[in-house]
Amino acid sequence: MDVQPLWWALAFGAGLGGNGTVIGSTANIVVTSLSERTRTPITSGLWNKRGLPVMLATCAVVSVLYALAFPWFR
Repeated sequence: MDVQPLWWALAFGAGLGGNGTVIGSTANIVVTSLSERTRTPITSGLWNKRGLPVMLATCAVVSVLYALAFPWFR
């Protein structure tokens, strides 16, 4: 079995999937921690409300492009 497509899928999923939740990546945690110093801090609910749809859209687009383009790169 050729595992190269699986490694690429894992990389895309981990990289783009981290945008969906606050604890998805270290940068997200830093941003929410710094936002606590402002008048309108970023809460987990607000992050999910804005980040989850963006994550789903980017993962869907990348999945389609990946399925279409990967055979050309073999």
